[in-house]
Amino acid sequence: MRYIVAFLLGGCLLLSCSDKKDRAAEASKAAIESLNASEEKQNSVEAEQQPAAVDQQVDASPQETEEVAAAVEESETVEPEPLVEDFADNSASVDEPQSTPVQNSAASGDNVSSSDMSSLSEKFGFPVSSGDDVELLNEVASWLGSPYMLAGNDKSGVDCSGFICSVYQTIYNKKLPRRTCEIYEKCKTIPVSEAKMGDIVFFRPDGKMDETPNYAGIYLKNNKFVIVSSSKGVTIADLGSNYYKKTFVSAAKVVAE
Repeated sequence: MRYIVAFLLGGCLLLSCSDKKDRAAEASKAAIESLNASEEKQNSVEAEQQPAAVDQQVDASPQETEEVAAAVEESETVEPEPLVEDFADNSASVDEPQSTPVQNSAASGDNVSSSDMSSLSEKFGFPVSSGDDVELLNEVASWLGSPYMLAGNDKSGVDCSGFICSVYQTIYNKKLPRRTCEIYEKCKTIPVSEAKMGDIVFFRPDGKMDETPNYAGIYLKNNKFVIVSSSKGVTIADLGSNYYKKTFVSAAKVVAE
């Protein structure tokens, strides 16, 4: 009888352990399924967000390309030589030119030191000697770099005819008309090979060579002259440059009133 009771108790214990194992297995399976579902949900959210990020990068790319292209284009842009013209108004009457030419009153270079002449030579790009009009060169040197300004008359801003009028008044005590076309009427044209320091060189920047010049500078030496450029202000230029060769009209001497 005792053996029968022991056998029955053992069977009950086996059934109890088996039931616990089944419940544990089911719980583990449920946990795994729940974890898998969570991961799938997370992956789905990331997949939905990813296209937006890609679209944003694609949208930004053309804008960056345009900005780079614009920067390159701007850096490669070269400004042409400015066409500086003189349109200053002037109501002064114009006298008919006389036949007697004005002699340039060149300052003596005897009292000018060699260091001063060396400094002037460096500024102008040609050798300055005691026989040159040193007074004129010193006056011109004091103007170099002054900015361009239409109808301007002084070193704070000046145009080509204003510059010529000021220099002629200071160096030669000669009052000239305010407009380039009227200065031209006060001059006697000469071959450029005969031009001396202080003579005037005339141009027509718009290419209308059969019309009165409207742009001018003061001749210096060795084909060099001083001009007022809209981009550089008062500066030294060369008659041999392509721009000035194409627009050159004539060299001239101012004649006496």
